[in-house]
Amino acid sequence: MLRGPIQYIPPVKAKVLRKNKAIPLHSNEGIYVRDIKSGRVRAEIGKTYLLNENEELWEKPLTPNIETLLLAPTEFGRVPESELKALKALKRDPTRVVSYRVPHNCVVQIYDYREKQARVVFGPALVMLGPDEIFTPLSLSGGAPKKTKCISNITFDAWSRFLHRSCIC
Repeated sequence: MLRGPIQYIPPVKAKVLRKNKAIPLHSNEGIYVRDIKSGRVRAEIGKTYLLNENEELWEKPLTPNIETLLLAPTEFGRVPESELKALKALKRDPTRVVSYRVPHNCVVQIYDYREKQARVVFGPALVMLGPDEIFTPLSLSGGAPKKTKCISNITFDAWSRFLHRSCIC
């Protein structure tokens, strides 16, 4: 592996396997990098990163439901089931770190399946998932007459609104 601004003309018998370019990242951006030798995956966030010879970009798998909810342009991440089908056409770059801006007065639960622990993030905040973390989705009932799984959601909003609505008799 040759680093830096260099001019290299490979011999006839040499084979160039790949050319790496530096990936510039803002403090709110990141990529998932997998070490080929050890298999360990890590997130590199907020710096210009150049892959080594034993590293590759790793694609983080997400369920279709969570991927659709992350790309949803609606308020507080709530998406009716009827709109979910239209959002499935949107795509994300699977090698980029999954980030989600938690709205004010909302809560998101994130589960780390390697450590087997859940963490809760209160908004306003920016959540950036590690390689072993995933959002815990919510399926809420709604409509008249009431139907199950009417609203899919990542965030749980305002405790005061929830308590106020549930206490009305």
